[in-house]
Amino acid sequence: MVLGFAPAAPAQAVLEIDAPVIDVDAESPEERANRARNYFEQGMGQYQSGEYRSAIQTFKRAAHIVPSSDLWFNIARSYEALGQAAPAVRFYRKYLRDRVDAPDRMQVQAVVEELERQADQGRRRRRAAPSTATVELHANGPGAQIQIAGQSLGTSPLVLPVRLPPGTHRVSAQRPGYLPFEADLTIGAGDHVQAQIHMGRATAYRAVQRKKVWTWILGGTSALALGLAGIGGIEALSQHGQGNLDASREAAVASDFFLGTSMLFGLGATIAYYAEGRAVHTEKGWADTTLPLGQSTGKPPRSPTSRTADRTAAGTHSPRATLPPNGHTPLPTPRTVLTPFAFR
Repeated sequence: MVLGFAPAAPAQAVLEIDAPVIDVDAESPEERANRARNYFEQGMGQYQSGEYRSAIQTFKRAAHIVPSSDLWFNIARSYEALGQAAPAVRFYRKYLRDRVDAPDRMQVQAVVEELERQADQGRRRRRAAPSTATVELHANGPGAQIQIAGQSLGTSPLVLPVRLPPGTHRVSAQRPGYLPFEADLTIGAGDHVQAQIHMGRATAYRAVQRKKVWTWILGGTSALALGLAGIGGIEALSQHGQGNLDASREAAVASDFFLGTSMLFGLGATIAYYAEGRAVHTEKGWADTTLPLGQSTGKPPRSPTSRTADRTAAGTHSPRATLPPNGHTPLPTPRTVLTPFAFR
């Protein structure tokens, strides 16, 4: 809320306050003076209690009713206590303007010059303060595809450091044959950080089966018996063609016997093949590093939990752009007595 007021001196000014709207024309000069004095005493209590922001508002309410150079001084002291140099200088100058016979003029002017110097130094520090952080990323092997916030930085090893704005950034990396890596890296302005990306080898599983000994024995016996059955059949046909019916019959019986034996052993070989084909156990080994990302030679391992990057800060946050403590000679305490009120 912006209100006009009539200062004690002829100069005109505008004062920003949060004051209730009161019809001052309906008040008598004595009522206005009492209300301004109550605000003044309330502001002094707030100042002495360290409630500088509240004191500023209360002093401004008193100044809205009855402007006074002492109020400008007290407001300036409150702003100075808050470390706000610019408004403190503004109200100190208002004090010097309206109090032409100020006994502490030289001292207040020295304070104004010191505050202006501090404000200028603060502005220079803020302009010179770094706004980014430098990050060096190192992986535990070459060929890792490194990303920050979804943007690719290339493959390890990265030669140049990365400049990033302050905040938390998601670092991820992928490498064939290794588990994916993800971690959050928190940095501040002016930091120089070295982050180590440690990627674990991806595992693959291979089924181990017992040797098919009985399958080969029974299968070989079945094949031998089948061969003998074929020889017996040929011999039976040969003897039958020569008219030797008894010899042909004996050869045919032998051929049938070996054929039955071959079928029996063949059935046994089939059963042994499936029985011995079952895996005895599984072996754990490294995944094939020649496969594309996301593939392995066997059963994929469980999803790994996110790892945290090893963060070693080579520096600390740059000093915040704040004003240093006042280096000037302390001024007298805020005025406890108002000069005579000047009414409109």
